[in-house]
Order: sequence, then structure tokens, then C-alpha cells
Amino acid sequence: MAATLGLPAVAFTRHIAMDLGAAELARALALRFAAPLVLAPFSRLYIDCNRRLDDPTSIPEMSDGTPIPGNVGLTPTARAERARLAFHPYHAAVAAACTAVPGQVILVAVHSFTPAMSDGARRPWQVGVLWDRDAALARALLQALRASRFPPDGGLCVGDNQPYSGRHPAKYTVERHGEAFGRHHVGLEVRQDLLATGVGVAQWAGAVGEALAMAAATL
Repeated sequence: MAATLGLPAVAFTRHIAMDLGAAELARALALRFAAPLVLAPFSRLYIDCNRRLDDPTSIPEMSDGTPIPGNVGLTPTARAERARLAFHPYHAAVAAACTAVPGQVILVAVHSFTPAMSDGARRPWQVGVLWDRDAALARALLQALRASRFPPDGGLCVGDNQPYSGRHPAKYTVERHGEAFGRHHVGLEVRQDLLATGVGVAQWAGAVGEALAMAAATL
């Protein structure tokens, strides 16, 4: 039960378990900027490192209509053990990566989102910029993305705090490691169907990387 959380293997290939394509996109961006990269090597259904430990969705009992049996009725001790094994090491790694970078640090949290939820709600955005306190970076990135020549058949549909909001108390990682230290930071979301192939990842890494470089140059 602990390893699978009572779910079939196919559940771990769905958006409820991971941000599909986000790791590949993050690797490509890290390579472009010669930047350190920290990835969580476990499903967010085990524990979500982008949520506070007291957030009800930190260890969800339900995700987009799917029950998570292994998360039901956990004791405080069991929850603390997951935090010890996964949550705290992840954030220690992010902190170490940030302090290892010489000069100005720009923290970018890379995520992806499903084109539609189980209730049928569609997401028209191709890419979203999530932010709260760091308006300078977010606005510059929004402008750069909206001016992008990719895709060639028309402008991007760019979400400003869509399809999710980066406003407090959401998006714990950038708040803890970016805002708390006065570092520039932003959350980035790309729609998962656009990252389903290696070609798609390369195209979006190019478009997003160019926009990030333009935005960073304004700081």
C-alpha cells in the first residue's frame, strides 16, 4: 500500500500523480542556462512539496475525482515520516542549489497542467505565468511570451496567474526559496499536451527559454 498508495499503476501516468512533461522541460531549460536543477523523485500524491505541510492538499485523499486510498486516515506520525523522507530533503536540495549560484539568483518553478479536468472544464492557455510579489520578473516574462513568434501560426494564449494563481498562500516553493530571500522568482506552467513529445519539449524550451532570457535582461 505504501508504495502504490492503493492505486493501479496507470494512475501514476496521469496528471494527478505528476506534472507530465515538466521534468523534461525543466532539464532543457536548465541546460540552456547552465543552471542547477532540482526534481522531486516521487509522486506528489505521496506528499506535495509545493504545498505547506498543514495544507489539506499536502497529502491528498482525493485528486481530480480520484480517491487515494493510501492517504486516507494517516496518523500525524505517518504524515511526519513522509515529510522527513521526502519534503524536507527536497527543500534542502533547493536551498543548497540557490546558495551555490554565484551572483543574482532567479528561481523558476516549472510545472505543467492538464488540458481539461475530469469535470470537462477546458484550459485554453498554452502557457501560464504564476506570481505574487515579484511583479518585475512576472510582467517582463508575460510581455516577452505574448510577443513571441512561437507558434508561427499566431500568438500564444498566455495566462496571467492562470490556470492557477501564484498568490499567497499558493506555490510554496517560490515563496520559501525566492520571496523569503528577496530573490527574483516566478512559476511557469505549460499545457501537458504540448509537452507530449520530444519535439514539443524542444520547441517549448526554446520559446520559454528565449522569453526568460529577455525578461531576466530587464532586471
